[in-house]
Amino acid sequence: MIMIFLQLLCAHIVADFYLQSYKMCMCKMQLLTRKGRLCQIGHAFVHGLLAYIFVSDWTNWVLPLLVFVSHLIIDILKDICLSKIQYQSSDIKSNWECVLFIIDQALHILVLCILLKHVNIAENTAICNILDAKVLSCIIAYLIVVKPTSILIGMFTQRWQNVLSDSKGLHDAGMWIGYAERVLALTFMLLGTYEALGFLIAAKSLLRFQETDTKRTEYVLIGTLLSFGVAVMCGVVIEYIGNH
Repeated sequence: MIMIFLQLLCAHIVADFYLQSYKMCMCKMQLLTRKGRLCQIGHAFVHGLLAYIFVSDWTNWVLPLLVFVSHLIIDILKDICLSKIQYQSSDIKSNWECVLFIIDQALHILVLCILLKHVNIAENTAICNILDAKVLSCIIAYLIVVKPTSILIGMFTQRWQNVLSDSKGLHDAGMWIGYAERVLALTFMLLGTYEALGFLIAAKSLLRFQETDTKRTEYVLIGTLLSFGVAVMCGVVIEYIGNH
């Protein structure tokens, strides 16, 4: 049962974060237009299709259909909430975006759990014959520490980005640094080399504390702690799955 859940979760992450662009997200917000409705339907269809492919229970059409319908409803409700909320400040906007993002993802995962319990799904599928639960959970963990984590940290730190708008830096460098540090941190966790993880955190902290821009230093350290926190939690979950 855990293997089927991991397959559905992997399909969800790929469809929601790797096959959905920023342009698509903005298009979905235009709920009153034909283009916006088509974007919503198209995105939900991708979710249903990937769920069908990843689970690979080829005679089961109920599962992808329910994934499609549930994802469409949840996304429409989320986008309606985002469009209706009146922001009095950038801090409030950042808070609400974080909250809605977390609720949205929690609802999607809850739906997957409900479907797993109430829809009859064949467990001996193609992916089950190729990968075991720990390997698939490792793949999911790497997917999580790259895109979803980057989006969540970006929302959480949005309130401070305007303060640093005049600071110079390489375009998208912070994003790629975040990708790299989370991938490295997760790898060190899986290899059990915790001293290397501690060295990585210490090295980055020392580098940032040498800067004279206190605001930027604090901003980067917040992002760093969040990055490593997510990577460590993913590593702990993988170890738990491997032991059970």
